[in-house]
Amino acid sequence: MQIALLISIVDVIGCRNFNFEDNRMNFVLDNLSALPRLVSDNCAYFFGKYPLSDVSHLPAAELEIPEDFFGICIAPSANPGYNDYLIQTLKGLGLKNVRVDMMETYATTVSKEFLERLHNEGFNICLHIVQRPMHAFNADKPQVNKQWRATLIKLLDLFGAKIEFVEIGSTVNRRKWTGYTIPSFLKTWNTAYDECKSRNIQVAAPNVTDFEPPYNITLLAAMRRMNKLPDYHTNNLFAERATEPEAFDHKILGTRLAPLHKFNFVKKARLLSHIAKSNNVKHTISTHVSWSLRRIARTLENTEEHQADYVSRYVCLSAISGGLSRMYWGPLIGQREGLIDDGTDYFPEMPHVSFYEKANGSVENYRLRPAFHAYKNAISFLSGSKYEGSAGRDPNLELHKFTHNSKFFHVVWTRNGRRALLSDCYPQSSIEGATFYSRDGIKLMEPPDTITESPTFISWENEPTAGNFPKTLRELNFAGGSERKFSAIESKGFFGVLTTELNGKKIGADFFEPSKLREAETELLRDTRNRIWEIKASSDTFVVKYYRPRNRARRILNMFRHGKPRR
Repeated sequence: MQIALLISIVDVIGCRNFNFEDNRMNFVLDNLSALPRLVSDNCAYFFGKYPLSDVSHLPAAELEIPEDFFGICIAPSANPGYNDYLIQTLKGLGLKNVRVDMMETYATTVSKEFLERLHNEGFNICLHIVQRPMHAFNADKPQVNKQWRATLIKLLDLFGAKIEFVEIGSTVNRRKWTGYTIPSFLKTWNTAYDECKSRNIQVAAPNVTDFEPPYNITLLAAMRRMNKLPDYHTNNLFAERATEPEAFDHKILGTRLAPLHKFNFVKKARLLSHIAKSNNVKHTISTHVSWSLRRIARTLENTEEHQADYVSRYVCLSAISGGLSRMYWGPLIGQREGLIDDGTDYFPEMPHVSFYEKANGSVENYRLRPAFHAYKNAISFLSGSKYEGSAGRDPNLELHKFTHNSKFFHVVWTRNGRRALLSDCYPQSSIEGATFYSRDGIKLMEPPDTITESPTFISWENEPTAGNFPKTLRELNFAGGSERKFSAIESKGFFGVLTTELNGKKIGADFFEPSKLREAETELLRDTRNRIWEIKASSDTFVVKYYRPRNRARRILNMFRHGKPRR
């Protein structure tokens, strides 16, 4: 693990994405000056006195999930009726924690009225104060620092009594977006800490984005030496680059070694928490995370449904990871990442994760995406509950147990492309006594035959029993999407899964009995290494492929190669 993380240190001195061309050399020199301390801080952490044995890829054995664990990133708008719409929407989500970005030059009448309204409605406000990128880069210059202090004085005097805490720092490891170097951020932090603490305002930092722990380590170590540690350690802990929330991150040492280091989302959260606690900061918060539709579209269709699946799965894992004290999803309203579609094609030059300036579009064109309903349902089930551990041993199956107000519920789902039979995961007595809810909180009229990549919430009045060995269907991969429903079929030694419903339309199962497959063969397409034929059905024409296993020599030759679909 030490090697996997320390290799990213060299990126700190690079400048491949830095867009302040006139200051490129100054930027490199600024970060080079911090390099010796960065290396020593990381070596001290990874090879020092703080054992990493509790930094596991598995969720906590059990824990209490706070009532205020979940939050959302929001932004003001000058559109008529927007504030009323937003307040109603937030109450509908069941949220009290909101995060608002404000740049030093953006303390307008609109933003003042916006924060006043949020305060009057009883919301807990995280005020994220953002520097202009050129000011962030030149934070060590007296005139810039003077202006930064004046901005802080103005904003803290206006809003200090109405907020829960202030966050300082904005994607400090993304120089292209915000202009920070390690030394320049520490200059910014020094001033901000003094102004916040002189007013008894809690303060959070440094807002590292994604998973690049060398930054967290060296920044927190520097703050400790300054005797100016934050009250909350913040990181935008995305999981997009791993393709799905549960996956081991192949961006660390490559796909083949990912199962060795086991850095999935849970392990990342626990490591960041461990880094913070080793510096005497008790709480780690993920202050902005989203899942872009554009990134999902690279590999999957039906992007909004998959986005909703990922939201539900991610927030459940974040709550049970044992590494986070709170998480904020964001943005609430946006063209590409929002839980609410703003009805525009606009995307800002500075990404929302760095500065969520405003909500675009007009209220009448806003549309709730499936991810909105998924987040709302997860909040209603998980907030204030107690996590009782996992009952799943299959790496492709997530089965998590909770209690809340003397009731019991489970959240279950599979990895992408996998399925599990409900009867393989629960005895019939538990199935009969359960109430089933979809990912979006819709009560199901009957138990589903299969558990899918879209989470299912199952509740009981009395403590249920999970199967001894819950498992997914081995060697079977499924096209994702809630438009299909599947059932298992078994006859005379033949086992398979068939589609019983497509887009709400029932499909007869008799036609697919194994004994009738040959009778239905209408045209033989190939009969060499594989046998392929067509079946004429009432609804469509199906192509059936019978795979003949490779001979021993071919199996040996292809042992270290991906299958043909991957190649």
